[in-house]
Amino acid sequence: MRAKWMQPLMTLAPTFCLAHARLAEAWLSLEAPETATREMVLALSGNTAALSGADRLQLSAVGHLTTREYPAAVTDYERLVEAAPSANPDVYLDLGTTCLLAGRRDQAVLAYRKAAESRPPRPAAWMWLGMAYARAARDPAEISKSEEAFEKAAEGYRFKSNLEGMTSLAYHRALAVGRLGDFAASNKYLQQTVETARLAQNAYFEIAAKTQMSLNASNAGDAELGERLAREALEASQANQLEMLSINSFLGLATARLHKRDFQGAEKYYQDALALARRNNSLRWVAQAELWLAILHDQMRLPDEASREASQALAYFRPQHWEQETLRSLALLGRAESTRGHYDAARESFTQLLAVADANHDQRSRYLAEEGLGSTLSNQENYPQALDHYQKMRTASPSPEQAGYAALRCGRTLAVLGDYGGASRMFAEVDLAAENFPALRLYLALARAEVCLSQARFSEAGKLARQGLAPDQRPNAITGANLKRVLGLALLRSSSKAQGRQECEQALSSLENAGDPAALVAARLAAIEARIETGQSASALALFAQLAASLNSYPESAWRAMAIVSRLDPQYRDRGLEGLRGLERRWPSDLYRAYTLRPDIKQLAWRLLPKSNANPK
Repeated sequence: MRAKWMQPLMTLAPTFCLAHARLAEAWLSLEAPETATREMVLALSGNTAALSGADRLQLSAVGHLTTREYPAAVTDYERLVEAAPSANPDVYLDLGTTCLLAGRRDQAVLAYRKAAESRPPRPAAWMWLGMAYARAARDPAEISKSEEAFEKAAEGYRFKSNLEGMTSLAYHRALAVGRLGDFAASNKYLQQTVETARLAQNAYFEIAAKTQMSLNASNAGDAELGERLAREALEASQANQLEMLSINSFLGLATARLHKRDFQGAEKYYQDALALARRNNSLRWVAQAELWLAILHDQMRLPDEASREASQALAYFRPQHWEQETLRSLALLGRAESTRGHYDAARESFTQLLAVADANHDQRSRYLAEEGLGSTLSNQENYPQALDHYQKMRTASPSPEQAGYAALRCGRTLAVLGDYGGASRMFAEVDLAAENFPALRLYLALARAEVCLSQARFSEAGKLARQGLAPDQRPNAITGANLKRVLGLALLRSSSKAQGRQECEQALSSLENAGDPAALVAARLAAIEARIETGQSASALALFAQLAASLNSYPESAWRAMAIVSRLDPQYRDRGLEGLRGLERRWPSDLYRAYTLRPDIKQLAWRLLPKSNANPK
């Protein structure tokens, strides 16, 4: 905890420029950029002219780190190394850390190894070398190198009986294995963190470890334990007046609530974090809390709120060079545009995001961009192109949880295109991911219910939809309405037409003002079918008239709508057939044929053909 031991030095030498700069570095490590900036102002206001050339480069590097200009900071440290290749190994350690922040992992590995293999040994360099290798989380060889480096760091810290170092190492090892979804191993290291932090009287790491244990518990499916640990962390951080850790504790509480499907409870804790950040005038954490709220409201399918909060977060993160947060804010803005039906604007946003991700070799941002492009194209019912982006999303998945969501997207799209075997394989992957990330189960239930519905397995579709609608699942408004739509159609097409229509009408009512045009189209189609099946022809045609104006944006729904209402008015038969042929012209032939072999599509297309014994091509 560099900030802890630097403070006495600042009292003795308040104009010591490099001491202020190093204290700025320490505040950066504690995620307090405003305080770091104040220290850099003091550093630069001192007698910098008296510094050596090397010290001026060091001061410049820390200044660039404070303003998050990482490439410039890397250049400063490279010049330091060039001037004195056998310089203090700590320079290589600083170079490695700066390269890692700049996204130059391979360069960071070389710098860390140079520092680690120096004499005397530097356990901190081995620790950060392990973290650098851990960035390649899907490469078994790199994971093995990471563990080897961590063990060397542990040997070094034990040899020196360095409790602070052992505490930091245990915490960072926990983060590294946690990225792989190995919560048991992560918790083992977090418990070590707590134990050594208590011996070292380091409240910061003890509380941070408990907060991370809370997140692990919630993500592993034990939201009750997650909430209890987060409350303990919050009480400890408040008692020690560690406001930034209090904000992170609110994140732990919100995460536990999310895993209970309690969106309102999660929103409350995010708002608590925002209020605390504002009271402390911490602009960075204000922006972070706004970003958390935007992510939550995106999940709740509240595009106006998500767009407003993401814009506010972006206004801070972009000029301050917070790259990951900037890209996440841009992704949320694109998702909001897609949800609201502004598809051209959404595609433009995600295309820009993908270009930035590719330029920076940024896997996480590539994942977000591919997800956004896939979702936008799926909302436009361009399923073949959506599938291509979802498959790229799956390849780019930076974590097991995100890989599960990518497999879910792929599976749902494959099912729409009639590839039930491919969908089943994807859903099996989601099943495995859901063991550690139970929030996936609700969306998987909806996806499988839709598959059963399309295959005329109405009893199974209804059962799965009811499971998703169970009180303990707490689906958001959009997901709940989609489940009701599937349940309603399953009942309608089996033996309970009146109840089926009731469910379809409730789904439609829920979506009328929900701000999700694509979901509303699906609900209106279901309600039209339900009204026809229950003899409400006039109201079915009236609802179709409301739907017709938007069908140009939804080519797959358009032909199905024509086929459904052709039962009441044969004039729509030719228009429906032309719409189906339009898909044939635009989609790859193998995907189109598989789509038309879906049992529900095959039956619907049959109504449009002039000969009752013909099959759609």
